[in-house]
Amino acid sequence: MPVSKKAAKGNPDVETPRTRIETMKHSVLVTRQIPGDSLQRLREVCEVEVWPETLPPSRDELCRLVKGRHGLLTMLSDRVDGELMDVAGDQLCVVSNYAVGYNNIDVDAAKIRGIAVGNTPDVLTDATADLAVSLLFAASRHVLTAGNQVCDGEWKTWEPTGWLGVEPAGKTLGIVGMGRIGKATAKRLVGGWEMDLLYTSRSDQTDMEKELSGRRVELDTLLAESDFVSVHVALTDQTRNLIDEDAISKMKSTAVLVNTARGEIIDQDALVKALESRSIFAAGLDVTTPEPLSADHPLVKSPHCVILPHIGSATHASRNAMSEIAVDNLIAGLSDQPLRCSVT
Repeated sequence: MPVSKKAAKGNPDVETPRTRIETMKHSVLVTRQIPGDSLQRLREVCEVEVWPETLPPSRDELCRLVKGRHGLLTMLSDRVDGELMDVAGDQLCVVSNYAVGYNNIDVDAAKIRGIAVGNTPDVLTDATADLAVSLLFAASRHVLTAGNQVCDGEWKTWEPTGWLGVEPAGKTLGIVGMGRIGKATAKRLVGGWEMDLLYTSRSDQTDMEKELSGRRVELDTLLAESDFVSVHVALTDQTRNLIDEDAISKMKSTAVLVNTARGEIIDQDALVKALESRSIFAAGLDVTTPEPLSADHPLVKSPHCVILPHIGSATHASRNAMSEIAVDNLIAGLSDQPLRCSVT
């Protein structure tokens, strides 16, 4: 029950409401268990509630959980829009996203409300690039379907014409989006397999041109000339369904398409059609829409598509570093200090 100013003034042992609010710990919601020791560091300065389930909280559950919170540590699966911010209340001052991307957060709504938004860039570059290369090989060499044949007891003999794939050595690599992860992927494939490099970017990447003899081209040219296409652009209104039916139709029938960025960048219906008609050779996806895809989805059932459960950053080093940055962002925002990695 609130203490009246009059009662507080007459009794020095009774705190006023303002004093009580200033001395209480901040209340923080973490929407999934995260690796490393960072949560313990957060608990030392905040009251922390961690969603304990494997599956993310439902929208209704999330709305219930955010009420009265000063800070949120969220995942890509959590939609943080203006409505949710208002449900949380005026005291909400920071949202720290456990990801490089932040398309799940309405950044404009956060700006209007004076809420800081942070992400966790840089630390997952190598892990994601490694996975992009892994997917390229897995898709181009039938690794998943051939392995399943062994597991299912269907491996009968060595077949001279069985599981014929395509090799990257000396072929053309197309990087759609030459950011940090795109560059790291290009360095691995051009340096290791002497591939020719084409790329799309909002500006010339002179380091890639000097180091790897890369050539900046328009997307249509990249799709038409590349043997392997790896997608690394951020998800925006401009890149949603960037790789649509028309784009895929420009690709070689022997081409392999890899996506470790965001599922919404590729028109999945168009990709299903292309794989079924053998318009392209194969695809490797670490991201889909939605996540997860149902077990009976045509892409899941396709022998020409390798799908992983969004594990691009899933190494001990990367995920622990993401935890460190996410908690640093949260603590800074609660202290009204600049975030270590801010997107607002």
